[in-house]
Amino acid sequence: MNSKIPYIISKTISVLLHPLLLPTYGFALVWAFNLLNLTTPQAWVYYAVALGGTFTFTFLIPFSLILILSRQNRVSSIELRSQHERNTPYVYSFASFLVWCYFIRSIMHIESALFFICCAAALAIGIVALINLKWKISAHLTGMGCFIGGVLIITSMQGVLSNLLIVLLFLMALLLTYSRLYLKAHTGTQVSAGLLLGLSLTLLTLLFI
Repeated sequence: MNSKIPYIISKTISVLLHPLLLPTYGFALVWAFNLLNLTTPQAWVYYAVALGGTFTFTFLIPFSLILILSRQNRVSSIELRSQHERNTPYVYSFASFLVWCYFIRSIMHIESALFFICCAAALAIGIVALINLKWKISAHLTGMGCFIGGVLIITSMQGVLSNLLIVLLFLMALLLTYSRLYLKAHTGTQVSAGLLLGLSLTLLTLLFI
């Protein structure tokens, strides 16, 4: 029984910190801390629409497509453990993330640093898709790198960045790294490369802010 606990914990962490869920978590933080500095009584409606659209384009649509591929036996499982099985889902996810970026700018009219961070997340998926053609990089840690970089940028610009938040972010990265290694989903090089890719792409948005 005890031997199953690390496996259960690792699986739970991998699910909760899935790269398709991280954008939704990010917008939930934007809402919770009112990082767009909205002061009207209807601000919650705006945030709700932004959060709902983010969840739809970055999780619901890509995950639904993965389920369809699984039903069609084009992938062996929704976990996409095999490198070659990830190619088509990555392309679908990249396309959906691009639509999300359009939604953020053209529908929600967000043209601040947050928009560029969204673009970095979409670009990260595109690059992961290209890398995956030759080498299996960790999408989980790439997503985490984007999430950490995005939160650090937005909170520092709003003056709400704290040491506790930094510790929590990197604790999340450590837990996710452990889970992916324990599950033998990736090697140490693959998770390290993913984290660095996500962080680098997000921090590069500072050039456009």
